Amino acid sequence: MTATRMGTVKEIVPNRASGYQEVNHSTVNAENWIAVRPSSAFISSALDLAQWEAFIDSHDPLSPANRGLMRTRALLNDKTPVDYGFGWYVDSFLGRARIHHDGQYSGFRADYERFEDDSLTVIVLANSDISDLQSLALKVAGFYASALTMPPFTLSAEVAGQAVANSKPVAIRVTAKDDGNAAPNSVVEMEIWDAPGHAIYKEHKTDESFSAGQAKVFTFSWTPTKAGTYSVNVGMYGPKWTPSYAWKENAATITVK
Repeated sequence: MTATRMGTVKEIVPNRASGYQEVNHSTVNAENWIAVRPSSAFISSALDLAQWEAFIDSHDPLSPANRGLMRTRALLNDKTPVDYGFGWYVDSFLGRARIHHDGQYSGFRADYERFEDDSLTVIVLANSDISDLQSLALKVAGFYASALTMPPFTLSAEVAGQAVANSKPVAIRVTAKDDGNAAPNSVVEMEIWDAPGHAIYKEHKTDESFSAGQAKVFTFSWTPTKAGTYSVNVGMYGPKWTPSYAWKENAATITVK
């Protein structure tokens, strides 16, 4: 590993990327903060992290017991399990074992995903603090392991009657159809947007599992407080809202009198 070192804002580091932020819809240079925590205390490269990954797989710097603890959920004092082992988040994606960790620093993002059952690791680095790297990494994983391919969804919404009275509850039926891989523990979200495009109401359902080809219907309710025209937007997400499987804007229109 030749590019990995402690973070510094004073020394010249060859090939170091600059970090960027988005402010008022414009890209600006990120501030140079002094690293004060492990997630921003060292500099590395994708190639160096790939070499580290190869070292983990080909050597055993940890004892077998400690290596197992690394990917075993820890227990709180009351014996409640948490989705964290020794240095890694421990959960699953599309039913496949997943250990991972992300990191951030002013102007930078990183995500490290290990799928040991699939002998696959995806590492993504970005010099922007607006990037959704977890979703990107999971999509990349699907290119190399069919079991990790994103399940595509078809989304639609229906409203009982095009014109509704103000202050009266509106029933909204959302249909989500899984057109691909099974999608366990998914999140279904319904949003109401006003005419300028601002989200004024959100509702969701979690832990919804789909088999390939399965369609489900969900009923949501919204009570308008102001006359106008509103759009219904629907989204499908993986466990804990990552990644985004599908998003449909203007799935239905509601006119409030």
